[in-house]
Amino acid sequence: MSDGLPTGGPDLGVNVRARLLLAAAALVSLSGCGAERDAQPPVDGSGANAPEIIVPAASAGGACRWLDFDVIEQATGTRFTIAAAQEQRRTSTCVVRTADATHPDLAFSVTRAGLDVETFQADIVPAGAGAVKGLGQAGYKLVRDGDRRQGATSEVGWLDAKGQLRTLRYTLPVEATAQVAKQHTAGLITLAQQVETATG
Repeated sequence: MSDGLPTGGPDLGVNVRARLLLAAAALVSLSGCGAERDAQPPVDGSGANAPEIIVPAASAGGACRWLDFDVIEQATGTRFTIAAAQEQRRTSTCVVRTADATHPDLAFSVTRAGLDVETFQADIVPAGAGAVKGLGQAGYKLVRDGDRRQGATSEVGWLDAKGQLRTLRYTLPVEATAQVAKQHTAGLITLAQQVETATG
């Protein structure tokens, strides 16, 4: 099944880091309120007793079209209900959240980078990351500590069959520790494998 995203050419070098920075910037902007396309329940004015209407994550388009709230819940234990997508140059990003809190959230990005395995491992894999086998051409896992704005994060990144950089990042609420985030890594890897199978 094709993912519908054009693959990049072989221009690597300094452009690799620039594309990675663009992907990070897209994730940051989507973590706030300024997403381009949201999949949210419509406001119908029918009162507090009206049934909650959850619009599928895929309805937000972009990278969200590969995510499903039920599948995410199985992987993370969190029931998300809102999805927002953004396209920025070569990067397509999706962030899913609950209706009543900024965190936890799950961010998925796809960057059309035209990478090979050697460049991915040398320039993209963060310091301190562990290898993930059976995910794309090469994959990594990483847990980061939180700060005053958010809790610790669990991240899984991989190089898909088309040389695209894909990243899943699960961010916990403030004061959640790295140890807690680490407990979500296995589920995040499973989710990444499911996404890769669906889009590969």
